[in-house]
Amino acid sequence: MKRVIKVIFVLCFIASIVSLSGVAYYGYNISDSYYITNDSTLELGYLAVSCEDSKTREVGGSDVKSVNGSSTTVSLFGFIPIKSVNVIKTSKTQVAVFGSPFGIKAYTKGVLVVGYSDISTEKGNVNPAKKSGILVGDIILSINGQGVLNNSDVQRVISDSNGKILDFVMMRNGKELTVSVIPEFDAKDKKYKTGLWVRDSSAGIGTLTFYCPNTNVIAGLGHGMCDADTGELLPCGSGEFVEADVVGVKKATRDVTGELQGVFSGGQIAEIVKNDVTGLYGTGCQNAEAYGIYEIGFKQEIKEGKAEVLTTVDGCGPGLYECRIERVYRNDSSKIKNMVVKITDKKLLEKTGGIVQGMSGSPIIQNGKLIGAVTHVLVDDPTKGYGIFAETMLETAQSVSEQQLKEAS
Repeated sequence: MKRVIKVIFVLCFIASIVSLSGVAYYGYNISDSYYITNDSTLELGYLAVSCEDSKTREVGGSDVKSVNGSSTTVSLFGFIPIKSVNVIKTSKTQVAVFGSPFGIKAYTKGVLVVGYSDISTEKGNVNPAKKSGILVGDIILSINGQGVLNNSDVQRVISDSNGKILDFVMMRNGKELTVSVIPEFDAKDKKYKTGLWVRDSSAGIGTLTFYCPNTNVIAGLGHGMCDADTGELLPCGSGEFVEADVVGVKKATRDVTGELQGVFSGGQIAEIVKNDVTGLYGTGCQNAEAYGIYEIGFKQEIKEGKAEVLTTVDGCGPGLYECRIERVYRNDSSKIKNMVVKITDKKLLEKTGGIVQGMSGSPIIQNGKLIGAVTHVLVDDPTKGYGIFAETMLETAQSVSEQQLKEAS
C-alpha cells in the first residue's frame, strides 16, 4: 500500500512539474495580444481561441474564453490558466507590396548633438557645452529664443554671441529643458564656439515594404532610422522617400557587413511623416510600382519553414528569393526582432552573401501572405538576420493615418 501511495505521489509530482513547465513555456511564448479575422479561430499550437464572444470552446485539448477586444484567459488542457491575452477582430487587409529600393532624405526636428570638439583658447583646451551638461543625443530647438533648423543657424547664433551667455532649449528623452552655455573664443579660428558637433540631416538607401491604399500610408525599412554617431532614433522634422536604383553590391562575408550600393535616381515617392522604431512611414505613393497585392499574415500564422524574401539587388527590379523562417518570437520582447530568417537561395547568396545593408524593409512572403520584413543581419553569419512582423508595421501605419486625420480636423 505504501509503495502504491509513493508511486502515486511521484507521478503527481512529475505531472505538476510538467504542467508548471508547460505553463512557463507557453506563458513566455504567447503574445499579449492577437489579431484575428472575423469568424476565424486563433491557433496557438495546442491552444486556440474562438471568435464567438463570451463563449467557451474546447479546441485541441485547451480551453479559451474569448471576448473580443478584452482580456481573454488562455488555459492548458482546459483547466490550467496560462495567460490573459487580448484578442482583436479585424477584417482582412490587403496591401501593395514593393521590394524595391528607395532613397531617404531626412531633416531633423531641431539640430541633433552628435559629439564634442574641444576649443583651443589662451587658457588651454576647453569645452563649455560639455561642461554645462549638454549631452550627445540632445536635440537643440532654439538658442536665446531663436529657432535653429540646421547647422548654419547654430553656428551663426554662437558666432554672434560675443561670449555672452546663451540659453539652449533642448529635448532630452521626450522632455524639454534649458541649459546655459558661455561660448569661448577659439584662438585658431578667431570666433566664438561652444565645442559641439551637430547634425541636421541624414540620407540613405532602404527597401520599400508596402503601401496601404485605405490609409494612404507607405512603409519601409522595417526599423527606425538612427543617427550613425549616437545610435539614437533620428528625430525627423521633414523629409521624403525618393526613387533610387541599385548600381552595385558589396558582398557580405563573415564579420564583414555587405551593402547595396544605390543612387537617388528620380522624384519623390512620398513625404516622410514618422520615423518609428518599426520603420519609416510616409503619406502618398507616386513614382513607385508595386510588385503585387498581398494579404497581411498575422504572427500566429507564421510557421517555421520555407518562405520567400522580395528584394532588389540589381537593375532588374524586385525578385523573389527562397529563405527559411528558423524561429518565431511571439513573446513581445522586441518590436522588430520577431523572427530569424535564413537566406537559402543560391543566386542571392552568390550575389550578396546573404542579408546586406539596404535590404532592410524587404518583404517576407509565406503561403501567399505578407508576414514581415527584413530588419537586421547577423554579422557573424550574414546568411541570417531578423525580421519584423508585418502586422506590427501595419499597426504603426494605421496610427500614422489616424494622427494625420486628427491633425487635419
